[in-house]
Amino acid sequence: MADDIHVTEDEPQEPLKFVEDSPTKRFSRTDKKLGHGAYKRVYLALDHETGKEVAWNTIKTQNMSKREKERILGEIKLYKHLDHPNILKLIKAWRNQAKDEVLMITELMTCSLKEYLHKKTERPRLRVIKNWCKSILRALDYLHSSNPPVIHRDLKCDNIFILSSSAEIRIGDLGLSTTLEDTHLKSQVGTPYFMAPEMYEENYGLNVDIYSFGLCVIEMCTLSTPYSECKNQAALFQKLKSGEKPEAFFMITDREVQDFISLCILPAQCRPTAKILLSNPFLAIRDDDSAINMPVIISTPFKSQNRDIVAINSEKEGEILKVNLIIKDQNESKFKVDFEFNANDEVPEKVAEELIKSVQLKPESLKIILDILEGKKRYETSIQDITKTPCFQGNMENRVRKFSIKLGIQEETGVKKVQVDLSFDLDTDTVDKVALETVENLGLDMLEVPQVASLLRKKISEVENKTNNCSYLDLLDMDNANVYRLDLV
Repeated sequence: MADDIHVTEDEPQEPLKFVEDSPTKRFSRTDKKLGHGAYKRVYLALDHETGKEVAWNTIKTQNMSKREKERILGEIKLYKHLDHPNILKLIKAWRNQAKDEVLMITELMTCSLKEYLHKKTERPRLRVIKNWCKSILRALDYLHSSNPPVIHRDLKCDNIFILSSSAEIRIGDLGLSTTLEDTHLKSQVGTPYFMAPEMYEENYGLNVDIYSFGLCVIEMCTLSTPYSECKNQAALFQKLKSGEKPEAFFMITDREVQDFISLCILPAQCRPTAKILLSNPFLAIRDDDSAINMPVIISTPFKSQNRDIVAINSEKEGEILKVNLIIKDQNESKFKVDFEFNANDEVPEKVAEELIKSVQLKPESLKIILDILEGKKRYETSIQDITKTPCFQGNMENRVRKFSIKLGIQEETGVKKVQVDLSFDLDTDTVDKVALETVENLGLDMLEVPQVASLLRKKISEVENKTNNCSYLDLLDMDNANVYRLDLV
């Protein structure tokens, strides 16, 4: 059911009190409520036959329409024939006619995936997302391969459940599910934001679940509900009709993630099956891929800023003029841009104009840069005099690492080499955040964020290896040939 939110707690609790038994006395309900909805209450219960804690779902049917009652009975009938490790298990169901209730005993999960995503302090790593995707796709492949095939029709993160202690995933809420033998394939059901476009036309098949799965992946990566920018169903329908992707999709800067999601939300006739998606190379987990151990890099639409030059240092070495600029944003944050200029090969006006555009400097900065490039002025403002100026220093005593990275920026005339000096706080900064800021500060395309992030990870790793040659010992990952001695004082 849509309200299947089962919560467990590890904190010490008072002894549980049993307040109700099942007809066979196998299950006993406690007074501890785990969740509730319009018609439903979920309680912690005990299965005396296995000794396991379970979820006791009480569904009040007194004020339900005939169609809603049929939906519940259909869900029970469907669950009865399903057996898959990634589908929420229905253990028992019965009806209490005296109270006008339907009762369902299901396995106990921690919470919905949506709730889990939003209560975490940071977005999940790509490795975790890939494992979730494989679990969901296995469940969908099982449903779609059943005889007759089963369509979920309301897949979303609210209806996917997680057991946090083991990270196991289950698909639940099969109340809107149907089989291809049913006549419901011409009915408009589901949650609008996650509905495939063809469902609005009331003519669809198995691949509507693949579309919804693709939108679930967007939410896993961004924590944003796809199409939430649409304020009403008419606006949503118009966007779907024109084939527009949700804004949240464009927050994802990783091209591989985008390509995988794009496969899932292709027009109905082009969408791959769950089985085909399971063999997609994107879902492979390669230990040599550093990106899998980081959250998917996301961004917000870049907004142009009027930035100021607050300090300049220029120095000529032979034919090469080395220029250091300290740039200040409107929010008072500062960053450093270094570049080299060769008067024999480059035109001052063009270089200055490109710099103004790429770094988003105020137009009046053009004259300052031209004066420097044309040798009319030589600036000697010390970069070290600027507060909070990132630069490379050898002091590794604190948790701030300062280093430089060199970027080659492709331009019409060739590749321009730019050195960027950065300050990285191991306690407060993230690679994703610094990479995004660097790309925005240089006015680069957001698609460059993953490459800059990869470069940053490599540089930070090099700096850290010099700082700590041996940082920790994993006692659970030892070679059998080696013996480690721990001296305890």
